[in-house]
Amino acid sequence: MNSNLKVFSGGVTHGLVRDICAYLSREQGRVELTRFADGEFRPKFLENVRDTDVFIVSSTQMPHENLFEMLLMADAAVRSSAARITMVPTYLAYNRQDRKDEPRVPLSAEVIASMFNSSGAHRMLLFDLHNETTAGYFRKAMGVDHLYLSPVTLPYVKSIITGNTRLASTDGGGVERMRAYARLLGIGEQDVLVFDKGRLKAGSVDPRRVFILGDPSGKDLLFVDDMIDGSSTAVACSQAAELRGARSSKIVASHALFSGTALRKLEDSPISEVITTDSVYHRPEELLVDQSKLKLTVLPIAQFVAKAIRYVHEGESLSGLIENPLGDRT
Repeated sequence: MNSNLKVFSGGVTHGLVRDICAYLSREQGRVELTRFADGEFRPKFLENVRDTDVFIVSSTQMPHENLFEMLLMADAAVRSSAARITMVPTYLAYNRQDRKDEPRVPLSAEVIASMFNSSGAHRMLLFDLHNETTAGYFRKAMGVDHLYLSPVTLPYVKSIITGNTRLASTDGGGVERMRAYARLLGIGEQDVLVFDKGRLKAGSVDPRRVFILGDPSGKDLLFVDDMIDGSSTAVACSQAAELRGARSSKIVASHALFSGTALRKLEDSPISEVITTDSVYHRPEELLVDQSKLKLTVLPIAQFVAKAIRYVHEGESLSGLIENPLGDRT
Protein backbone atom coordinates (compact mmCIF):
# COMPACT_ATOMS: atom_id res chain seq x y z
CA MET A 1 0.00 0.00 0.00
CA ASN A 2 1.29 3.45 -0.91
CA SER A 3 2.49 5.62 1.95
CA ASN A 4 0.44 8.69 1.06
CA LEU A 5 -2.88 7.44 2.44
CA LYS A 6 -4.38 9.24 5.44
CA VAL A 7 -7.75 8.58 7.09
CA PHE A 8 -9.42 11.24 9.23
CA SER A 9 -12.51 11.03 11.43
CA GLY A 10 -15.40 13.35 11.95
CA GLY A 11 -16.52 14.05 15.48
CA VAL A 12 -18.76 10.99 15.89
CA THR A 13 -16.67 8.21 14.36
CA HIS A 14 -13.37 8.18 16.27
CA GLY A 15 -13.80 4.59 17.44
CA LEU A 16 -14.81 3.36 14.00
CA VAL A 17 -11.92 5.15 12.28
CA ARG A 18 -9.48 3.84 14.87
CA ASP A 19 -10.57 0.31 13.96
CA ILE A 20 -10.46 1.07 10.23
CA CYS A 21 -6.89 2.35 10.56
CA ALA A 22 -5.92 -0.74 12.54
CA TYR A 23 -7.05 -2.93 9.62
CA LEU A 24 -5.09 -0.66 7.25
CA SER A 25 -2.00 -0.72 9.53
CA ARG A 26 -2.08 3.08 9.60
CA GLU A 27 -2.04 5.73 12.27
CA GLN A 28 -5.32 7.63 12.45
CA GLY A 29 -5.02 11.08 10.92
CA ARG A 30 -4.91 13.91 13.41
CA VAL A 31 -7.49 16.66 13.08
CA GLU A 32 -8.72 19.28 15.55
CA LEU A 33 -12.46 19.95 15.48
CA THR A 34 -13.09 23.25 17.25
CA ARG A 35 -16.50 24.72 17.92
CA PHE A 36 -17.05 28.39 18.59
CA ALA A 37 -19.44 29.60 21.27
CA ASP A 38 -22.25 30.06 18.75
CA GLY A 39 -21.84 26.51 17.42
CA GLU A 40 -19.70 27.18 14.33
CA PHE A 41 -17.24 24.42 13.39
CA ARG A 42 -13.58 24.99 12.57
CA PRO A 43 -11.67 21.85 11.55
CA LYS A 44 -7.87 21.98 11.35
CA PHE A 45 -5.61 19.19 10.15
CA LEU A 46 -2.76 18.72 12.60
CA GLU A 47 -0.45 17.08 10.08
CA ASN A 48 0.68 17.66 6.51
CA VAL A 49 -1.77 16.44 3.85
CA ARG A 50 -0.07 17.95 0.79
CA ASP A 51 -0.12 15.49 -2.15
CA THR A 52 -1.79 12.81 -0.03
CA ASP A 53 -4.83 10.61 -0.64
CA VAL A 54 -7.21 11.84 2.07
CA PHE A 55 -10.26 9.88 3.27
CA ILE A 56 -12.73 11.67 5.55
CA VAL A 57 -14.98 9.25 7.44
CA SER A 58 -18.05 10.26 9.41
CA SER A 59 -21.70 9.40 9.90
CA THR A 60 -24.26 12.08 9.21
CA GLN A 61 -26.94 11.30 11.72
CA MET A 62 -27.60 14.55 13.57
CA PRO A 63 -27.31 15.65 9.95
CA HIS A 64 -27.07 19.42 10.24
CA GLU A 65 -23.96 19.22 12.39
CA ASN A 66 -22.12 16.24 10.95
CA LEU A 67 -22.83 16.97 7.30
CA PHE A 68 -21.47 20.49 7.62
CA GLU A 69 -18.47 19.25 9.60
CA MET A 70 -17.58 16.86 6.76
CA LEU A 71 -17.96 19.60 4.16
CA LEU A 72 -15.65 21.95 6.07
CA MET A 73 -13.09 19.16 6.50
CA ALA A 74 -13.14 18.62 2.74
CA ASP A 75 -12.56 22.33 2.12
CA ALA A 76 -9.70 22.36 4.62
CA ALA A 77 -8.10 19.43 2.78
CA VAL A 78 -8.49 21.19 -0.58
CA ARG A 79 -6.86 24.33 0.78
CA SER A 80 -4.05 22.19 2.24
CA SER A 81 -3.23 20.81 -1.23
CA ALA A 82 -4.38 17.22 -0.74
CA ALA A 83 -3.95 15.24 -3.95
CA ARG A 84 -7.33 13.52 -3.73
CA ILE A 85 -10.18 13.67 -1.22
CA THR A 86 -12.69 10.87 -0.72
CA MET A 87 -15.72 11.44 1.47
CA VAL A 88 -16.91 8.36 3.36
CA PRO A 89 -20.26 9.01 5.06
CA THR A 90 -21.05 5.60 6.52
CA TYR A 91 -24.66 6.82 6.66
CA LEU A 92 -25.73 9.64 4.32
CA ALA A 93 -28.57 11.77 5.64
CA TYR A 94 -31.38 13.15 3.47
CA ASN A 95 -31.17 10.39 0.86
CA ARG A 96 -34.73 9.36 1.72
CA GLN A 97 -35.84 12.65 0.17
CA ASP A 98 -34.76 11.60 -3.30
CA ARG A 99 -37.86 12.62 -5.26
CA LYS A 100 -40.46 15.38 -5.31
CA ASP A 101 -43.49 13.30 -4.39
CA GLU A 102 -45.68 16.15 -3.13
CA PRO A 103 -46.24 19.79 -4.10
CA ARG A 104 -44.06 22.43 -2.42
CA VAL A 105 -41.41 20.08 -0.97
CA PRO A 106 -37.64 20.13 -1.65
CA LEU A 107 -35.58 17.56 -3.49
CA SER A 108 -33.30 17.32 -0.49
CA ALA A 109 -31.04 14.52 -1.72
CA GLU A 110 -30.01 16.66 -4.70
CA VAL A 111 -29.33 19.64 -2.43
CA ILE A 112 -27.01 17.56 -0.23
CA ALA A 113 -25.23 16.13 -3.28
CA SER A 114 -24.73 19.68 -4.59
CA MET A 115 -23.09 20.63 -1.32
CA PHE A 116 -20.61 17.77 -1.62
CA ASN A 117 -20.07 18.68 -5.29
CA SER A 118 -19.03 22.17 -4.17
CA SER A 119 -16.80 20.97 -1.33
CA GLY A 120 -13.80 20.17 -3.52
CA ALA A 121 -13.98 16.43 -2.81
CA HIS A 122 -13.10 14.10 -5.68
CA ARG A 123 -14.96 10.93 -4.74
CA MET A 124 -17.85 9.63 -2.62
CA LEU A 125 -17.84 6.20 -0.99
CA LEU A 126 -21.46 5.49 0.01
CA PHE A 127 -23.13 2.63 1.87
CA ASP A 128 -26.68 1.31 1.51
CA LEU A 129 -28.45 4.34 0.13
CA HIS A 130 -32.19 4.37 0.62
CA ASN A 131 -32.49 4.75 -3.14
CA GLU A 132 -29.75 4.54 -5.77
CA THR A 133 -31.23 7.66 -7.39
CA THR A 134 -29.23 9.72 -4.89
CA ALA A 135 -25.94 8.57 -6.43
CA GLY A 136 -27.00 10.20 -9.71
CA TYR A 137 -27.18 13.65 -8.13
CA PHE A 138 -23.42 13.92 -7.75
CA ARG A 139 -21.61 15.64 -10.62
CA LYS A 140 -20.14 13.47 -13.36
CA ALA A 141 -16.58 14.42 -12.46
CA MET A 142 -17.07 13.09 -8.93
CA GLY A 143 -16.45 9.37 -8.67
CA VAL A 144 -19.21 7.59 -6.75
CA ASP A 145 -18.95 4.07 -5.35
CA HIS A 146 -22.08 2.67 -3.75
CA LEU A 147 -21.61 -0.45 -1.64
CA TYR A 148 -24.12 -2.52 0.27
CA LEU A 149 -23.53 -3.70 3.82
CA SER A 150 -25.04 -7.12 3.13
CA PRO A 151 -21.56 -8.73 3.26
CA VAL A 152 -21.48 -7.59 6.90
CA THR A 153 -24.98 -8.70 7.87
CA LEU A 154 -25.48 -11.85 5.80
CA PRO A 155 -23.12 -14.20 7.68
CA TYR A 156 -25.04 -13.58 10.90
CA VAL A 157 -28.42 -13.73 9.19
CA LYS A 158 -27.50 -17.10 7.67
CA SER A 159 -26.79 -18.42 11.15
CA ILE A 160 -30.29 -17.64 12.48
CA ILE A 161 -32.65 -18.51 9.64
CA THR A 162 -34.50 -21.81 9.62
CA GLY A 163 -36.80 -23.62 7.24
CA ASN A 164 -39.67 -21.76 8.88
CA THR A 165 -38.21 -18.30 8.17
CA ARG A 166 -39.92 -16.01 5.69
CA LEU A 167 -38.39 -12.73 4.53
CA ALA A 168 -40.58 -9.64 4.53
CA SER A 169 -40.45 -6.06 3.28
CA THR A 170 -42.10 -3.31 5.30
CA ASP A 171 -43.20 -1.53 2.11
CA GLY A 172 -43.14 -1.77 -1.66
CA GLY A 173 -40.02 0.34 -1.93
CA GLY A 174 -37.96 -2.30 -0.14
CA VAL A 175 -39.10 -5.27 -2.22
CA GLU A 176 -35.97 -5.45 -4.40
CA ARG A 177 -33.71 -5.34 -1.34
CA MET A 178 -35.73 -8.08 0.34
CA ARG A 179 -35.73 -10.23 -2.80
CA ALA A 180 -31.98 -9.79 -3.12
CA TYR A 181 -31.52 -11.07 0.43
CA ALA A 182 -33.78 -13.97 -0.45
CA ARG A 183 -31.59 -14.87 -3.44
CA LEU A 184 -28.41 -14.64 -1.38
CA LEU A 185 -29.98 -16.81 1.33
CA GLY A 186 -31.45 -19.33 -1.08
CA ILE A 187 -35.03 -18.48 -0.13
CA GLY A 188 -37.58 -18.87 -2.91
CA GLU A 189 -39.90 -16.16 -4.19
CA GLN A 190 -42.83 -18.07 -2.72
CA ASP A 191 -41.38 -17.57 0.76
CA VAL A 192 -41.37 -13.76 0.90
CA LEU A 193 -44.01 -11.32 2.10
CA VAL A 194 -44.69 -7.68 1.31
CA PHE A 195 -46.39 -5.29 3.73
CA ASP A 196 -48.31 -2.28 2.43
CA LYS A 197 -48.63 0.27 5.19
CA GLY A 198 -51.11 3.11 5.47
CA ARG A 199 -49.09 6.14 6.55
CA LEU A 200 -50.86 9.05 8.20
CA LYS A 201 -47.80 11.29 8.28
CA ALA A 202 -44.01 10.90 8.35
CA GLY A 203 -43.09 8.57 11.21
CA SER A 204 -46.66 7.46 11.84
CA VAL A 205 -48.17 4.15 10.70
CA ASP A 206 -51.60 2.75 11.54
CA PRO A 207 -51.32 -1.04 12.10
CA ARG A 208 -54.98 -1.43 11.22
CA ARG A 209 -54.25 -0.24 7.70
CA VAL A 210 -51.37 -2.63 7.00
CA PHE A 211 -52.10 -5.02 4.14
CA ILE A 212 -49.96 -8.18 3.85
CA LEU A 213 -49.22 -9.83 0.54
CA GLY A 214 -48.56 -13.41 1.62
CA ASP A 215 -49.51 -15.54 4.62
CA PRO A 216 -47.46 -15.01 7.82
CA SER A 217 -49.44 -17.54 9.84
CA GLY A 218 -47.15 -19.81 11.87
CA LYS A 219 -43.99 -18.35 10.30
CA ASP A 220 -40.90 -16.65 11.69
CA LEU A 221 -40.59 -13.36 9.85
CA LEU A 222 -37.36 -11.53 9.12
CA PHE A 223 -38.03 -7.98 7.93
CA VAL A 224 -35.33 -6.56 5.62
CA ASP A 225 -34.81 -2.79 5.48
CA ASP A 226 -32.09 -0.22 4.87
CA MET A 227 -32.67 1.79 8.05
CA ILE A 228 -34.60 2.03 11.29
CA ASP A 229 -35.40 5.60 12.28
CA GLY A 230 -38.34 6.08 14.64
CA SER A 231 -39.27 2.37 14.24
CA SER A 232 -43.01 3.06 13.74
CA THR A 233 -43.09 1.19 10.44
CA ALA A 234 -41.31 -1.90 11.73
CA VAL A 235 -43.43 -1.99 14.87
CA ALA A 236 -46.73 -1.62 12.99
CA CYS A 237 -45.79 -4.35 10.51
CA SER A 238 -44.77 -6.73 13.28
CA GLN A 239 -48.05 -6.04 15.08
CA ALA A 240 -50.01 -6.69 11.89
CA ALA A 241 -48.09 -9.93 11.38
CA GLU A 242 -48.80 -11.06 14.93
CA LEU A 243 -52.51 -10.37 14.47
CA ARG A 244 -52.41 -12.63 11.42
CA GLY A 245 -50.73 -15.49 13.25
CA ALA A 246 -46.98 -14.96 12.74
CA ARG A 247 -44.94 -16.91 15.26
CA SER A 248 -42.12 -14.35 15.62
CA SER A 249 -40.62 -11.25 14.01
CA LYS A 250 -37.04 -10.01 13.65
CA ILE A 251 -35.58 -7.22 11.52
CA VAL A 252 -32.26 -6.66 9.77
CA ALA A 253 -31.41 -3.09 8.75
CA SER A 254 -28.07 -1.60 7.72
CA HIS A 255 -28.46 1.76 9.45
CA ALA A 256 -29.89 2.13 12.95
CA LEU A 257 -30.79 5.75 13.63
CA PHE A 258 -32.96 4.84 16.64
CA SER A 259 -34.42 8.34 16.84
CA GLY A 260 -36.42 9.43 19.87
CA THR A 261 -38.12 6.51 21.59
CA ALA A 262 -37.43 4.03 18.78
CA LEU A 263 -35.76 1.42 20.98
CA ARG A 264 -38.50 1.61 23.58
CA LYS A 265 -41.11 1.07 20.86
CA LEU A 266 -39.18 -1.94 19.58
CA GLU A 267 -38.95 -3.37 23.09
CA ASP A 268 -42.72 -3.14 23.43
CA SER A 269 -43.39 -4.67 20.01
CA PRO A 270 -43.53 -8.30 18.82
CA ILE A 271 -40.00 -7.89 17.36
CA SER A 272 -37.60 -10.12 19.29
CA GLU A 273 -34.30 -9.14 17.62
CA VAL A 274 -32.88 -6.17 15.72
CA ILE A 275 -29.82 -6.92 13.57
CA THR A 276 -27.90 -3.86 12.38
CA THR A 277 -24.43 -2.38 11.98
CA ASP A 278 -22.44 0.37 13.66
CA SER A 279 -22.64 2.65 10.60
CA VAL A 280 -24.45 5.12 12.86
CA TYR A 281 -22.75 5.98 16.14
CA HIS A 282 -24.62 5.74 19.43
CA ARG A 283 -23.28 6.22 22.91
CA PRO A 284 -23.35 2.87 24.74
CA GLU A 285 -25.92 4.09 27.24
CA GLU A 286 -28.29 4.90 24.36
CA LEU A 287 -28.35 1.25 23.33
CA LEU A 288 -29.28 -0.20 26.71
CA VAL A 289 -32.32 -2.38 26.20
CA ASP A 290 -34.15 -4.94 28.31
CA GLN A 291 -32.54 -8.12 27.02
CA SER A 292 -35.53 -10.12 28.20
CA LYS A 293 -37.65 -8.28 25.62
CA LEU A 294 -35.34 -7.40 22.72
CA LYS A 295 -32.01 -8.67 21.46
CA LEU A 296 -29.91 -5.99 19.79
CA THR A 297 -27.18 -7.37 17.53
CA VAL A 298 -24.77 -4.71 16.22
CA LEU A 299 -22.27 -5.92 13.62
CA PRO A 300 -19.02 -3.97 13.03
CA ILE A 301 -18.30 -2.48 9.60
CA ALA A 302 -14.68 -1.35 10.17
CA GLN A 303 -13.02 -4.21 8.28
CA PHE A 304 -15.41 -3.86 5.33
CA VAL A 305 -14.88 -0.08 5.11
CA ALA A 306 -11.12 -0.52 5.47
CA LYS A 307 -11.09 -2.90 2.49
CA ALA A 308 -13.12 -0.43 0.43
CA ILE A 309 -10.71 2.39 1.30
CA ARG A 310 -7.72 0.25 0.39
CA TYR A 311 -9.24 -0.76 -2.95
CA VAL A 312 -10.09 2.86 -3.82
CA HIS A 313 -6.64 4.03 -2.77
CA GLU A 314 -4.88 1.39 -4.86
CA GLY A 315 -7.20 1.78 -7.86
CA GLU A 316 -8.61 -1.74 -7.61
CA SER A 317 -12.10 -2.87 -8.55
CA LEU A 318 -14.60 -2.94 -5.71
CA SER A 319 -16.47 -5.86 -7.23
CA GLY A 320 -14.85 -8.25 -4.77
CA LEU A 321 -16.65 -6.47 -1.92
CA ILE A 322 -20.06 -6.57 -3.50
CA GLU A 323 -22.89 -8.89 -2.69
CA ASN A 324 -25.16 -6.38 -4.32
CA PRO A 325 -28.88 -6.55 -3.47
CA LEU A 326 -29.84 -4.53 -6.54
CA GLY A 327 -27.64 -5.87 -9.31
CA ASP A 328 -24.03 -6.28 -10.44
CA ARG A 329 -22.94 -2.64 -10.50
CA THR A 330 -19.33 -2.14 -9.42
